[in-house]
Amino acid sequence: MVAIAGHYSRDTVEGCIKETLQLLSRSICTRKKVEFTFQGIGILTIENDKVKMKFFQDFLSAVDTSGNLEKGIAKKPQNVSSTIANIKNSKRSPNCVL
Repeated sequence: MVAIAGHYSRDTVEGCIKETLQLLSRSICTRKKVEFTFQGIGILTIENDKVKMKFFQDFLSAVDTSGNLEKGIAKKPQNVSSTIANIKNSKRSPNCVL
């Protein structure tokens, strides 16, 4: 489906996915900080054997029209940093971003 939607050959898409997963695997094995941005959704961070997902505010608003999800996240202290307004507000260093 990715190849069809992106107008690329299946081999090209499979190669990109394979290389991305290999880079992710090497980074995790060498304990490097990894930030994986999912456009329009949020940023997945892997650091010190901990995985955290920060969701973009726009994404949460789109999937939760009632506002209950956002309120639920805000109620738990450990989730306070689970959302970010947008990509410009995220702290990222170029040497750790995939």
